[in-house]
Amino acid sequence: MDGLAFSAVGGGVVVPLSYGRAIQIDLIARAKQAPFMNFYGILVGLVLFSLSTLFADDGSVHDASRGPVVLGELPTVEALWAGYLDSNGGRRNIEAVQSIQVEGHIRLPGEAPAESSAFRVIRKRPGLLRQHITFPNEVVRQVLVNDRGAWAKLIFSNGEERSQEVSEREQASLRQAVRMESPFLQTEGRPDWLRLRGLETMERPDGGIMEAYRVEVLPKSGLPFAEIWLNTEDFQERKVVMRPEEAIPGALSQTVLYHDYAQVDGVHYARSLHFYTDGQPQQRIEVERLRINVGIFDSYFEEVRFMETTKPLEGSSGEK
Repeated sequence: MDGLAFSAVGGGVVVPLSYGRAIQIDLIARAKQAPFMNFYGILVGLVLFSLSTLFADDGSVHDASRGPVVLGELPTVEALWAGYLDSNGGRRNIEAVQSIQVEGHIRLPGEAPAESSAFRVIRKRPGLLRQHITFPNEVVRQVLVNDRGAWAKLIFSNGEERSQEVSEREQASLRQAVRMESPFLQTEGRPDWLRLRGLETMERPDGGIMEAYRVEVLPKSGLPFAEIWLNTEDFQERKVVMRPEEAIPGALSQTVLYHDYAQVDGVHYARSLHFYTDGQPQQRIEVERLRINVGIFDSYFEEVRFMETTKPLEGSSGEK
């Protein structure tokens, strides 16, 4: 599975964690300047284009050979949904994925490769997550999520571990992250939530131009996405526009571009994500390695083991 990827992380922008909620983070910049700070958010929002809802509501498998059902010159929302599911191999194929490990780097505009931050995220059904981010100053931030809550800690170059408080907003984002649902999957293909606005051109991260289906996500869905743009061939996300209220304070718009797709066991994963605020590039996520169904014991996700050598962060309310 080396070299295949899916999505992943961000710092300094609103990163949709599993793209179900958004969280403002400036973790990379803050870690470089003051690693002892109680950072506001987390870095990784892994977009696993697969688990949980990558199948039809009735559990059926759609016949991709029939092609999309068209209404005039455009497919219906239902056809887009069916194509999306078909392109990823159907329900049984997705449910076979029980755990995923992803590794890669977070890169900021103009940043040298040596200044990037490395990440590793491990997920296991149901609802288990371990996240590791290594900053250029060798400070490591780790996060654990299980059915009892979420915990975070910093590990310094001398081996010392200090706990961090996980804010309510970050906890909500992490709970969303463990669901492992992509933006379009979260819509469930519901016609009452979606409006197909047309087939339009968009710019790719590599500077090229492509056509994509522009799908409006209505506010009544309760989802943080205003628009989802889908490829005309495999129906995977190519652009996601966040609602203004989900953006960084002061920003007018936030957009994520999905690029360089590959398939792992029949499921599509984007190998790079590009984050923009008000049209300006903020960071890109590059996934370099992805492994599926790695053997991981549940004990790896127990908070007692995770926090057993950790002290309170200096200056925090828990410091003695």
